[in-house]
Amino acid sequence: MAEINDLNVTDASNDARMPEGQAPSTVNNGVRALEGLLARGFKDALEGDKASTGSANVFAVAANRTISAYYDGLTLTFEATTANTSTATLNVDAVGAKAIVWPDGTALRSGDIPAEAKVTVRYDLGNTRWLLCTVSVAPSVTEEGTWTPVATFATAGDLSVVYSTQVGNYIKIGNMVTVQFFIITSTFTHTTASGNFNITGLPFASENITSQDFVGALRWTATKANYTDIVVRISPNVSLLTFGASGSGQATASVGSGDMPSAANLNLIGTITYRAA
Repeated sequence: MAEINDLNVTDASNDARMPEGQAPSTVNNGVRALEGLLARGFKDALEGDKASTGSANVFAVAANRTISAYYDGLTLTFEATTANTSTATLNVDAVGAKAIVWPDGTALRSGDIPAEAKVTVRYDLGNTRWLLCTVSVAPSVTEEGTWTPVATFATAGDLSVVYSTQVGNYIKIGNMVTVQFFIITSTFTHTTASGNFNITGLPFASENITSQDFVGALRWTATKANYTDIVVRISPNVSLLTFGASGSGQATASVGSGDMPSAANLNLIGTITYRAA
């Protein structure tokens, strides 16, 4: 069966369905065949009306077209019924499972393809792989909610905290999470606490991306000697926020228990966006 990739950009070469001098009685079927191959091609490439089967990381699609071999530039849009949790492959019409990668060749990470997303891929014949072109996230993938931010230290010791305001909100789109927090304390005392100052209680742990921290904005009434800027940050593979300080001529440093005087009440407002596991 002819498909859209069999059409030629030279008009005169498209004579398979309606050749010169064809019998009038065959014209209708020729036009129907042309409309059919166009419809199958456009639905596969643009509309994404086919849902994947298989399991997470092993996507399979039965195309509208008859695809017996992959060719360079073959484009397919499909609905992912499951999210990927690691590297992934795609098998179309049982031709063979090939890796899905980003256009620069980078392997997929967990959540790059969310469940219910519309996914467009293009086949790279030279490297025998699918290139992930676009991912359109379905509205149901967006999640909003609240969380409870808890001010503490790596070692809490005898830390005593009484909150007058303790509010956290988040929005999650795919695997990208934006959290906000607002903390005011009426009591914040400690004598044996030690280590970094943390906020725990995040709704989602961060992805384990080696040597990559995410940094956010912060308003804080406290200071750290010799440092002018303090930001909120999250390291890979954790469920807590820490705080980093910087200043002219100073090496970056963490905010710790020694920077947080006992009985100096907190007033913290911050937001950060990070990639969830």
